[in-house]
Amino acid sequence: MHELERRLGTPLFEREGRGMVPTSAGRALAARATTVLAEARAALDDVRLAAEGLAGRLTVTFAGSGINGPLGGALGRLRREMPRVELRLVESFNDAEMSGGVLDGRFDIAVQRLPTRDPRLVARSWWREPLSLFLPAAHPLAHGAGACRRC
Repeated sequence: MHELERRLGTPLFEREGRGMVPTSAGRALAARATTVLAEARAALDDVRLAAEGLAGRLTVTFAGSGINGPLGGALGRLRREMPRVELRLVESFNDAEMSGGVLDGRFDIAVQRLPTRDPRLVARSWWREPLSLFLPAAHPLAHGAGACRRC
C-alpha cells in the first residue's frame, strides 16, 4: 500500500491486467485534486497581483461633488484596468475626518477641496474647479472696473 493510501485508510488504485485503475476512492480524490490544484494556482495568482498592486482594496473618501470632476473618470479607469481591486467609496463633507481617516488607515486616499494642514500628510493639487460668481445686476462688481472679464 502506498503512503497516501495508508494515510487515507483506503486503496486508491487496483491492478487490472497489466495496469492500474483508480478505485472509487481514487476517482473521488482525483476529482477533488483538480479543484485543489486550481485553487492553489489561483491563490498564487492573487498573491502575485496583490504584490504588484493589481489586487486588494482601495478606499477613497471624497467630498460630495468631487465625484463629478476627474475622480469619476479615474475610478472608471481603475475598474476597467484593475478589476480585481475592490473599490470602496466613502462620501464625506468633513475635511478633518477625511484627513484623519487617511492618517489612521480608514482611507487610502482623500479627495477634498481644502488643503490639509497636517504635516504628516502630503497634498497634491489635482484639478482646479471653475466657480461662478452671481451678483445682483446693480452691484458695483457686476459691471465696469473690477468686473469679471471672463463672465
